[in-house]
Order: sequence, then structure tokens, then C-alpha cells
Amino acid sequence: MINGVSHDLRTPLTSIGGYLDGLIEGIANTPEKQQRYLKAIKIRTKDLERLVDSLSDYNRLESGRVTYHMERGDLKVFFEQYLSTYVEEARQNHVNIRLEAPEKKYPLNFDGNEMKRVFDNLFSNTIRYRENEDSHVLIRITRHMKKARIQVEYQDDGPGVPEESLGRIFDTFYRTDDARSHSGKGSGIGLAVVREIIRAHGGTVWAENRNGLAVIMEIPGISTIEENKTERGESFAENIDCRG
Repeated sequence: MINGVSHDLRTPLTSIGGYLDGLIEGIANTPEKQQRYLKAIKIRTKDLERLVDSLSDYNRLESGRVTYHMERGDLKVFFEQYLSTYVEEARQNHVNIRLEAPEKKYPLNFDGNEMKRVFDNLFSNTIRYRENEDSHVLIRITRHMKKARIQVEYQDDGPGVPEESLGRIFDTFYRTDDARSHSGKGSGIGLAVVREIIRAHGGTVWAENRNGLAVIMEIPGISTIEENKTERGESFAENIDCRG
């Protein structure tokens, strides 16, 4: 773990140092070149910020005690609100998103802030690993009435991962060989965070290659009986402590 994190820190730091030397020594001797160097430094600084944020998430989940604030809500409403706040960032990052949710309701108990973290990480991976200038993302929600479970598919049009790696990409600090050879392409923590949050919601997560990478999450929904109670005005809220 320490070796992996040290490598991820050293790569952008070395790059930042090189660009700063170029500015100090006058190698960047035109305003245009200076701007290119400064923009490169900003990009590498963002890489460092993402790594620190990922390490913070990892430490939070590995601390042995995380409190989830579960509240009854609707996943379709959550996505509509989430995407409405993400629209400007998506535009700036050339991400086109389509939401498919044919049912009227998708009720479940979930922590909205932690669920937002899941999709922040997925969108970051889409942008980080894409090979085209624009990214196309499909979010599909399916409700299984009999099993009272909700399935969410997040599919992008990126390169996917080798078949032999599909079962390991949710492991902490795991990255494919291709990802390891490119600096700034992630710490190997983001998908581990996704897995832990979905597990805390009583769900499961896995990945498939479908002309890109599809991350599929299945989470317990609310049964018809519970839903009817909600419509009669009975409220629900709880805090869940997840240990280890």
C-alpha cells in the first residue's frame, strides 16, 4: 500500500517540480509557454488533491466505524436532483448522460450523501480513463417488484478492463497494468469506496464489459407493503453503524 501511494504521489510531484524549474530558469520564455506550464501544474495539483481525497475516503471506511444516515426516499428523484446539479460540471468535462427509469417510483432506504459519493467516483473514473474527447454515460434503473430489489447500471463508453481484471477492480489499491503505466490515472481506491458504500446499503456490485465498462449495483428496495405504509404517512429514518 505504501509503495503504491508513494508512487502515485511522486509522479505528479516530479512533474510539478519540472515545470516550476522551467519557469524559474526561463525555459518557458514566452507568455504562451508560461501559460501552458501553469496549466500543467494546475492539472498535476488536481491529481494530488484527488489522491488525498481518495486516501481520506479509504481511511474513513477502514476506521472500523462509519455512520450511515439512512432515510426513505426515491432513487429516481435522487438521480434527477443529482444530475441537475452535475449538469454544468458534466458539460465542462464533455460528459453526456442519459437516465433510463421507466417506472414511476423506485423507493428505498439510503444515505443520499454516500450515494452521491458513489456516483462522483464513477463519473471521475469515466473522465479519467476515457479514450475519446466526449464521454457517453447511461444510467439505467430497474425495479424488481417480487424481490423488492432495485438494480442500477452505470455504463460508459470507455475502454473497459481486461476480462481477468473484472473480479478485482473493486479491491483496494488494485489497478490494471495499463492504468499503472499512466500517471494521474487514479489511486485504485475509488471503486473500493463504491463497493463499501453499496455493501453498507445491503447491496452487491459487480462489473461487466459492454462496449465500455458497466458497473451494476443491486440494492434492497422497499416492498409494496412498506411503500403503502409510507403513503399512509408513516415516517422512517435510522442511523446505521457499519463496523469493519
